[in-house]
Amino acid sequence: EEKIKSYMNGYLTYLESVRSVYEAMGAAKFNIFDKASAGAIETYNGVEIKSYTLPNVKAAFAQLPPQAEGLAPKQWNIYYAIKGGKMLYSMSANAQSIKAALERMAGTGVGFDKGAGYDKLTHALTLTNNMLVGISPLTAVKNIVQLVARTNPDVGMVMMLLGNIPEAYSIGIASQNRDGGVEGKLFISLGDFKDLINMAASMRGEQ
Repeated sequence: EEKIKSYMNGYLTYLESVRSVYEAMGAAKFNIFDKASAGAIETYNGVEIKSYTLPNVKAAFAQLPPQAEGLAPKQWNIYYAIKGGKMLYSMSANAQSIKAALERMAGTGVGFDKGAGYDKLTHALTLTNNMLVGISPLTAVKNIVQLVARTNPDVGMVMMLLGNIPEAYSIGIASQNRDGGVEGKLFISLGDFKDLINMAASMRGEQ
């Protein structure tokens, strides 16, 4: 744990090393890390949440066409916390995902097993797997639509319609070690896509 803390405390030095390597390889000036700085420290449930801000990340999206410029992030915020020998790491607009993870670790937050569709997922894939991944396609679609809406206000109506469709773990991927290899299983709950398909069909009919 102390090694992790030492590494993250010197994160800005690490970024500078990455820049030096890229430029030494003949790459163009790597200015994404310009003006990178440590953010304020926040304590949540007795755990320190630290952060770094990369305000010049827009340099990485300089080649985007004008109509897509609104999709590029203004800056990157890196949040992390260390608890019980584990490091929680997030690149997001705020530290909410770190806080939610800390709540789950403390037993006070809503975990993966409380999500809609979890029971159906685990019943189909069983709980004897070494790894189980639950995916909510609707959540992914909503996030994409939210990004596109920044540059196309007309997409806002789609977001309103999507808001009426419940999010659930509709796709599950499980794997386990077996006979010196890995066995994988895939589960897709087609019924969860009915509302999304109906909405897409109705919008297509209106065009």
